[in-house]
Amino acid sequence: MIIIGAGIAGLSLGWQLARRGLAPTVIDAGTIGQGASHAAAGYLQPGLDPSPLTDLEWDSLRATPAFLADLEAETGLSVDFRTDGQLRIGFAGDEAEIRADHDIRRAASWDVTLMDGAGARALEPALSPEVTIACLLNDVSWVDGRRLCTALARAITARGGQIIEHCPALALTHERGRVTGVKTPKGHMPSDRVAIAAGHRFDRIKGLPADLPASIPVRGVILALACPTPLFTRLVKRPDGILCPRSDGRLILGVTKNPGDMRDFPDAGAVQALLAGAIRAAPALADLPFLEATHAFRPFMPDDALLFGAHEGLGGLYLSLGHASDGYLRATAVSERLATEILG
Repeated sequence: MIIIGAGIAGLSLGWQLARRGLAPTVIDAGTIGQGASHAAAGYLQPGLDPSPLTDLEWDSLRATPAFLADLEAETGLSVDFRTDGQLRIGFAGDEAEIRADHDIRRAASWDVTLMDGAGARALEPALSPEVTIACLLNDVSWVDGRRLCTALARAITARGGQIIEHCPALALTHERGRVTGVKTPKGHMPSDRVAIAAGHRFDRIKGLPADLPASIPVRGVILALACPTPLFTRLVKRPDGILCPRSDGRLILGVTKNPGDMRDFPDAGAVQALLAGAIRAAPALADLPFLEATHAFRPFMPDDALLFGAHEGLGGLYLSLGHASDGYLRATAVSERLATEILG
């Protein structure tokens, strides 16, 4: 079994297969977890519109604690899974929107609490006096994606699988309607089962079925500050971004969303905007050390579609594509269902 892509989609599938007795080979053009999986806050918040995809996201959210607990027990590595909820904050002029969002979520059985600015600062004292309203979403959790990808890779190799970095998939090979392997710079890798779980450049692979849509890359920039004394317990959702605390003392500031922007670097304008929005929400952030600016291209599909499962026209080909900004949210359910389908 070959899996193309060593991000959260490919690695979670790899571990699900390995723990069921099928040790895969995972290949990636870069290194483990270095695409969109690297530049992500990793928060788990299902969609709001009723749909089969939203149902899948709720299933995945509910199954994630056990999935991560099993992984931590198997590897001895922490993935910094946090269940403290999200505090969505607003400033003057945002009140009507946040109240409406609260009412919709409450009607949909979310665990939500509406409060004024004073109530928000009682929960998170670092918040600015400018904050006038907030809504606490207790159902939201988050994970350190970089740690999670590292743990998944260790679990795969410990169970006999292998991960080959700097090994791009050049072409999918097939004969008489069935997959036969993958061509790479290291040579042809034969396999009668291949899963494509790559990011926005998957459509550069030659030999793909003609009916697969082209990927739509959406560029995003995300920042990290050093915060050795924790300023926040909860993930804070600003009108223009998020503040996401890590247990190792980092505070993640994100994230921009720029379709059609293919600049392959974190631009100064995005960094400035993210810092300005974060400091407005919490003025004390202006005094924290700046650690990094990271960018990535999130893999969207037309109509925000999620494609996973066996390809109907090419035997032995499986897909896990279009995770967009929600790869960490969907990983548990998608990888479990896809592994079950692969193993029959």
